[in-house]
Amino acid sequence: MPTRRRPSKKPSKPVAPKAKAPAAAKSKSVKATPKPARPAKKVARSAGAKPKPTKPAVKPTAKSVKASAKPTVGAPSRAAKATKSAPKPRKAKRRVATDSAGPDRDAVMASIADMLEAAVAANAAVIEAEAGPLGETTFVADVPETVVESVPVEEPSMRHVGTLYSRHLGIDVAYVWYGSCGAPVVLFPTSGGNHLENEDRGLVDALLPKIAAGSLQAVCVESINRDSWQRKDLHASERLRRHDLWDAFLADEFLPFVRAMAPAGKLTVYGASMGGYHAVNVAARHPDLVDRCIAFSGLFDVHRLLDGDPFWNDLCYYHSPEAFIPNMDAEWTAKLSRVEWVIATGEHDSLVDESRRLISIFSEKGVPAVGEIWPGVFGHDWPFWREHLPRFV
Repeated sequence: MPTRRRPSKKPSKPVAPKAKAPAAAKSKSVKATPKPARPAKKVARSAGAKPKPTKPAVKPTAKSVKASAKPTVGAPSRAAKATKSAPKPRKAKRRVATDSAGPDRDAVMASIADMLEAAVAANAAVIEAEAGPLGETTFVADVPETVVESVPVEEPSMRHVGTLYSRHLGIDVAYVWYGSCGAPVVLFPTSGGNHLENEDRGLVDALLPKIAAGSLQAVCVESINRDSWQRKDLHASERLRRHDLWDAFLADEFLPFVRAMAPAGKLTVYGASMGGYHAVNVAARHPDLVDRCIAFSGLFDVHRLLDGDPFWNDLCYYHSPEAFIPNMDAEWTAKLSRVEWVIATGEHDSLVDESRRLISIFSEKGVPAVGEIWPGVFGHDWPFWREHLPRFV
């Protein structure tokens, strides 16, 4: 079974961020950069062996327990890296159902507990081992190593909290996995949210009937928005560089991990507001990894994220769907046509024109897409997203 890698206990040497990557440097991480009329300049990223991801051993319910820790991003600490030691993995506790389900239910729960104990034992060596070289960043912080204890619960849907180490970002990225079978749906948070936001706001509850029925699995992933686009103290070029590393993490590490853990059915990416940008951007840049993209109340032009800064380069262009999709050639247009697109929001949303423009771009390129502008409503809020998402997954 896949296992996760941990950051090295050896101190890593921080590398000063560069305002612009050298023109000669070639990226190895973005596998499917669109190829419109002009060539892309890619940002150099560090190479290294890909760590094996951790497969969720079992995934308890969406309403059981909250995650107690998440990765953070900040300045690296050499002293902390030199002194911290990996904690001993804890054994999963056996818990037997006490309701009226009877002996059959008790046997199932005992079997799940045994599976957890075996998974923890199998992963112990990897948890103790040192990870490969860190990604080329200077903004990541030491993350206290945490072993998340999965405990069997008494509901049919499952919930598992975990982390996936990213060699691009140099940190463990947190996620929450709901369900045990069915097609995978990756849910991005909004601009200031984390991997627990979609659960806290009730969006996962709206999907629970389908999760419990085994028709889908929901995977909520952490973002680095607060350390990339929202870092107003950084120059736009550095914010963009960090976002590009996040895109590489999704394309090279997280989406392949999700597909390996849930190989059946179509892989869907979903997001609302800033999450809608992430969903469309990753699906348009890497259409071979995504089968369906759902974006509610999204923004699709990164000029909005630059806050009036006149800075603009090819990397900005290739992370701005409203810029690069219109210039895609026939080969890339065909790739986009294989993705099922849903672009929607309310007619009174302040970002409604962004959705209208993207719907129009898809229409002009001949890319099939479902475009909905919900009449008479604001649309840019959780009640609308909870109402409409179950229709499309």
